[in-house]
Amino acid sequence: MDVFLSVLMTVIFATLIAWRECARRAALRLCRTAIARAGKSCSYCSFDLRGLAEIGQCPECGRWYSAADLQEVWLSTERWLQKKYWFE
Repeated sequence: MDVFLSVLMTVIFATLIAWRECARRAALRLCRTAIARAGKSCSYCSFDLRGLAEIGQCPECGRWYSAADLQEVWLSTERWLQKKYWFE
């Protein structure tokens, strides 16, 4: 019984770590896509804001944005995701 619980806990722990890494990589891809767009992606819904005014309202979700603020948000989020975990 103890061996079964030990194996079960190991499988659950490994699954959680794998899921967390998948989520982190997906978030990194999203950040890098936004940075490639010169930061002009809505930080709430990821709508592509290229070709729109530097300050305005996202046509998708209605949130107000500033291009300079968006660039900093995406860069700082990418840095945080890269430092958050010990494996890359």
